[in-house]
Amino acid sequence: GNPFQLLARPATGGKTAQNFIDEQLPVIQALRPAFALMHVGYNDIYIDLVTGAVAFDRIKRAISGLLDSSIVPVWSTLIARSYSSAALLKEHLDLNDRLRRWAY
Repeated sequence: GNPFQLLARPATGGKTAQNFIDEQLPVIQALRPAFALMHVGYNDIYIDLVTGAVAFDRIKRAISGLLDSSIVPVWSTLIARSYSSAALLKEHLDLNDRLRRWAY
C-alpha cells in the first residue's frame, strides 16, 4: 500500500515562513503526520522582502518545529523567478546556498 495519505492541506497562498510557523505548524503538529511537504521561503524573499539570512532563520525554525514533533519535513531550495531584480535574486541565491549547506 501507499504509505502517504493526505491528512490536510493547511497551506494557503501568499504566506511566509513566519506565517507557516505561527499558523500552519500548529495544525500540522496536531495532525501528527509522519511527513510534511513544505514549500516556504519564496514569499519571504519576494513579498516580505527579507534577506536570505532572515528567510533562512525562519525556515530553519519551521523545519525544527516539525522535527521536534517527530515529523519528517520534505523541502527543497527555491526556483528563481526569471524576472527578479538583481537585488532580490542575490537574496534568493543566498537563501538557497544557506539551505544547501544546512542540509549537508
